[in-house]
Amino acid sequence: FVKEDNEDENETKEFFFHESKVADGLQVSKGMKVEFKTMVDGKGRPSAAVRRILDTTNSAPPEEMIRMPCFTMSQPFCALLLNGIKTVETRNNKMFEDLTPNTKVLLHCGRRDWRDMEAPKIELRKAGYSEEDIRKLSALPKGFSKGSIIGVVTVGKTWLSSDEEREGEELQRQVISAYEGIGRYCTPILEATWLRRGVPSRGNAGIYDARISKDVLPS
Repeated sequence: FVKEDNEDENETKEFFFHESKVADGLQVSKGMKVEFKTMVDGKGRPSAAVRRILDTTNSAPPEEMIRMPCFTMSQPFCALLLNGIKTVETRNNKMFEDLTPNTKVLLHCGRRDWRDMEAPKIELRKAGYSEEDIRKLSALPKGFSKGSIIGVVTVGKTWLSSDEEREGEELQRQVISAYEGIGRYCTPILEATWLRRGVPSRGNAGIYDARISKDVLPS
């Protein structure tokens, strides 16, 4: 059931919804704030269709929440990172430098895709991946969407790379990028794991604090 957000509990109405009436790619659970459309089902009963998730970051009781550092990345690199294909993240600033090696950091998937979606495909073809592999490894799994916290990664020690390193095939393969797309500051990703479900949330610049329910973290 979903119910209206109404200060007067006596005026709050509840509406039944079937899983077939949840928008594609969404997974809803108790406590989430959602946008829904009221309707009448085939038997003339009032019901609802869930259109999108508004926020889940603060839906759990405080004792069930955890605060962690978080950063935003664009697709398809989010999926490539969490699928273990991209193993080094690079920036032209020292964003990760203050993080202690082995720190676990949440990954937020931005709403905008990377500016050149063909560039990583070229690098993956060079590495021998088929078109089907590229499609699967670059896509978000069912239940995950852009504009959400989708994974957790363990970062290593950031280093300042040389031109020679950025021109080399090894680093380009690890970053899934040609020379011109590789930032000077490189951070190895020691481990990357999908959350149990995506957590819709606003992203932010740099490393920022995010609060999520403990139950979405991988075991």
